Amino acid sequence: MPLPVLPNASASSPADFIRLYHQSQLEWCRHLGEETELDFGRWICSPALGESEDANCLLDAFLTPGISATQLLSEMDDRCRRAGTTWRRCSLNPSMPAGQTAPLAAALLNAGWKPSSQELLYKKKGDSPLFQPSDLTIIPSRASYRHYRQLMDEREPGAAEIALMHLDDPHVDSLLALRGGQPVGCISVLSTGEFGTLREWYVAAHHRRTGIGRLLLNRALDICARGLLRHVMIAVPSSSDFSGKICMARGFASIANVLSFSRS
Repeated sequence: MPLPVLPNASASSPADFIRLYHQSQLEWCRHLGEETELDFGRWICSPALGESEDANCLLDAFLTPGISATQLLSEMDDRCRRAGTTWRRCSLNPSMPAGQTAPLAAALLNAGWKPSSQELLYKKKGDSPLFQPSDLTIIPSRASYRHYRQLMDEREPGAAEIALMHLDDPHVDSLLALRGGQPVGCISVLSTGEFGTLREWYVAAHHRRTGIGRLLLNRALDICARGLLRHVMIAVPSSSDFSGKICMARGFASIANVLSFSRS
């Protein structure tokens, strides 16, 4: 499916960047499941990947006239039941007024869904190259599915198959760091028009705070520069002060918090 070329001249405010980020979320998830445009959002569905939040989710959700938040949740449960799966994540449409999203957020909380907050960082200025340790090798992740699978299994047991599916997406460029023949870190760039989102930024537990994360971030920014991507963003957990500081040291600035809901 061809990606839309997103206009960049109008992207100048935090609200613009939040909308662009939500668009990138859709591009990331639609690679995993069947996409259905509903009156109240976009439904991504994949019964074969029933445990994946990215493959079974409702994105850009909002209330329309004549439907309550409780009715929306019930309709989604019915749709998923007929499809043989369960929707596991919900994000709210940032372009809609609070009156069409806040009641839905409250209904999700009342139904036991867990809120998750991420800090959205935007790349604002340049940075200098980083020294690469001689014992570290950076290769495309597609060059070694075996090592990438090994790293993803460490990050989240059982999620490697889904992570590998993203490597088949032509709009994703992924890098893998090897040390002593073993995978120690990775990062991916999702290109949507002239907008880049950094994802899957991970360093193996026993190799953290050694500069690998910073090096991978810088290499990902090189990919963005070569691809002439004018806007680059990354979302980090709001509770992760360390990763946020790394990004800000590389020229990122915090512009907003984005909220989604997952089944507990």
